[in-house]
Amino acid sequence: MGYSEKQPGRDIATPQASNKKSPVVTFSDQRLSTETQIAQQQKIRSAQSSQAIQLKAICQLAPTAINYGNLQEFKFNGKTGSVGSKMTAHLNPLDPREGSDTGGSNAYSSLFKELQSSTDSDWVRGHLLNHDLGGVAHYNNLFPITKGANNDHKFEVEYPVKHWLTAGCEIDYLVTAKKENAGDADADGVFECLATVTEGASAYKGKKIQKNIHSKTKKIKNEMRYGRKKPQERKGFVEVEYGANNNTWRDDYKAPGPTKGWEHTDGSRENNYFIHNNTRYPGEFAKATTKLSALITNLQSELKNLPSDRYSSTYTLAVKKANESMDSLRSQWNGVGPDVKKIISSEILHVVDNYLMKIQGRRPSQSVMLQEMGFTF
Repeated sequence: MGYSEKQPGRDIATPQASNKKSPVVTFSDQRLSTETQIAQQQKIRSAQSSQAIQLKAICQLAPTAINYGNLQEFKFNGKTGSVGSKMTAHLNPLDPREGSDTGGSNAYSSLFKELQSSTDSDWVRGHLLNHDLGGVAHYNNLFPITKGANNDHKFEVEYPVKHWLTAGCEIDYLVTAKKENAGDADADGVFECLATVTEGASAYKGKKIQKNIHSKTKKIKNEMRYGRKKPQERKGFVEVEYGANNNTWRDDYKAPGPTKGWEHTDGSRENNYFIHNNTRYPGEFAKATTKLSALITNLQSELKNLPSDRYSSTYTLAVKKANESMDSLRSQWNGVGPDVKKIISSEILHVVDNYLMKIQGRRPSQSVMLQEMGFTF
């Protein structure tokens, strides 16, 4: 039970809707489970122990799905950078995703240099979705925040989410990133965070995080709140707001250990997704991904609505349309550059897997699947 005395400090106000249009398309990170992961799930499903029965229920939950929102422009002191705006995720503990850190990243480099040289605080390229939770070091998942704000994001939000995941919980998770002032006089920003345990271990059912993590250009007085002790005042480049539905505090859990299958890879590796030396970004990338995403969405819709009766005339027509859509998708894929292929690869895997299962009733390994379908990297 949390500290019940009426506490000073900021509470989350009703968010205001934004009419601004974002310049670049979203993308989804819905990579398929590895063959090893599938085998582990099948083994659990066939087991009979009490622990296995509990894990069996977890395996049957919705798969992990991670989506990133459009890019937005961040202005400060005459410099502008394209940064992330939103992340939504559904995390299944037995359907892990591998993330990547920002080691060596040059994302919004001129803006980042200006932040570092013209303010009193240290800045980081903050993940909306932490790399240990499957978040990739991609422009759409990065936003400039102070080290203090990054630290509070870790303790106030990411540690509890990791703890729940380790405990076998299914989690819905949302982070919206905003620059708080339209001009470029300061770089104040906010991560609006909402995380909820929806299924899994009963001890955590209904647990919720509702917190705004404010990154401040100048030091301010603020307080840290706890579940088992009174608030503590501090001064720093960060402030935390608490929502009315929040029931999770920074001292509720110990720092989580590594969660098998969810570890991040070093930022210098290939899955750091085209953020290094990509001089064409974002124009050519945006056009190519827009068209590919539209073709993927169209094919997914056709497969979803495929009639269940394989002997009906409507089924034959639906399969013909799906085959034509797959041909169009394959043709567009072959015409794009390697940077685009890297970031769309997870969606291609998902749609090709769905296509083979729906049309041909089979699921080969990922490498065979992509090769035989003509999707080369």
